[in-house]
Amino acid sequence: MSYYKSSIFQQTIYDCVLNTNSNIIINAVAGSGKTSTLIALLNMIPANKKIIFIAFNREIMKELKRKAPSHVEVKTIHSFGLNECRFKYGRGKSNDEFIQHTKVQNHIMKYASIWFPSVGLPEDKFETKEELNSYLNTMEKLIDMFRMCLPQSPEEVQELIQKFDIRCYNGELEHAKEVFIELRKDKSCIDFIDMIYMPAIGDWRLKQYDYVLTDESQDFNRCQHAIIKKMVNPNGGRLIAVGDPYQAIYGFAGADQNSFNNLKTLFPNTVELPLSVCYRCDNAIIEHAQKIMPTILPRENAGSGYVGRGSVNNVKSGDFVLCRNTRPLVSLCMKYIAQGKKANIKGKDIGVNLINMVKATGKKGVEPIFNKLDADLNKLKVKTKVQYPLRPVEEVPIIGNMLDKIEAIRTISDTYKCKSADDIYTAINTIFSEDVDGIVLSTMHKSKGLESDNVYILDAHLLPSPWAKQQWEQEQERNLDYVARTRARKNLFYIEDYCSDQERNKDLQNCLDNMFPKN
Repeated sequence: MSYYKSSIFQQTIYDCVLNTNSNIIINAVAGSGKTSTLIALLNMIPANKKIIFIAFNREIMKELKRKAPSHVEVKTIHSFGLNECRFKYGRGKSNDEFIQHTKVQNHIMKYASIWFPSVGLPEDKFETKEELNSYLNTMEKLIDMFRMCLPQSPEEVQELIQKFDIRCYNGELEHAKEVFIELRKDKSCIDFIDMIYMPAIGDWRLKQYDYVLTDESQDFNRCQHAIIKKMVNPNGGRLIAVGDPYQAIYGFAGADQNSFNNLKTLFPNTVELPLSVCYRCDNAIIEHAQKIMPTILPRENAGSGYVGRGSVNNVKSGDFVLCRNTRPLVSLCMKYIAQGKKANIKGKDIGVNLINMVKATGKKGVEPIFNKLDADLNKLKVKTKVQYPLRPVEEVPIIGNMLDKIEAIRTISDTYKCKSADDIYTAINTIFSEDVDGIVLSTMHKSKGLESDNVYILDAHLLPSPWAKQQWEQEQERNLDYVARTRARKNLFYIEDYCSDQERNKDLQNCLDNMFPKN
């Protein structure tokens, strides 16, 4: 950002890098100019030092490659790990030979044919193929959990199972442990998680650096911590980690909510420095964000800005509409399309998940598809009630997530008057296309890193989620609220004249009345 001068916080960081030997954790608030600060740091470090910047995703990697000095390596942690794995085990192999995304599934099925007599389809164990698939999916979740979170004891395993709401009904945990042991021995190919897991736990030396810079460090898991530790040269190498604990929102995907503190443990000679000035948001938005994070500060000469009620009819091309859940976004997107407005929902992977959900039913007709989805939901409710007898089934996250997806699919199907599964696939791909200009709708999770002059919050009463019962879940919901509030540069509107669920309209109005009391 070229319109601001270095703040006292930035100067303190620069001095620490240039005049000390400490590792540094930069606690950077939303919109604080992280990228500009990091580029400045990279230009200050002598060119004869080995430097790598670990970007959060490929988009950020591409941006930093354009801006960083030519002697600085810029990679995602997965691309770094892939290079190390290829050097160790994959020389001479093509990507198709070495990267097998079905590696875990293949090992599970090999063992399923041993555990059960009918090659994974035991009539005495599972009534349907869908129940078998649920069993196999649970196995995959457990194995991914072992690799990402590196549990050190049976007690930690049980804590993680509870944290991630993994349902073990049919011996999945013991079976997953067996598969996991064999999986570790298989060096013939790797999958996405192996790209980090194998270098992290392998007894082999990784490429080491004098300076390792990391972004979005609040969302690291234990496996990522381990590989970063091995990247920093033990003889004088330094870690510079940037992140914001108040933007930690990926705990459900394995991120460690104590990532910052764990980095300090791994790197004892560490100082934590703030980057507290937000250069993105005007004053009213900063004041609104301060209700969650008091330390965020406005830039000098920031505009007044606006936070308050807004109308769904005032949303225009280029504006963002954010929501906690997917289904309300689908409903509103359909409304805009019917009005002749260009609109799309960010997140092609969400669309893929919805399509896979329809395909898993094995049905071609629309009515049989929804009958099967409703039946699967009811079966899951019964099993969930057994596992959580003291908790209303509607408040268990996995039930709410499944219901949200089913209703999203139903809304799309009804709006586009779909007559077959293929029609539903086409409609979903149309809605979740990121190539369309116009109004951008996004879940709050997908909005991270985005910004717009005008941001609208849809169905504000859905945040925090009623499913968030554990302390870490409640903290992540707070963080999600903070992320949403700080996407707006000038104006933040809470939509008051549209509720995706009319039965919950009273909840929406009460929420807005508490936030913005009427005179």
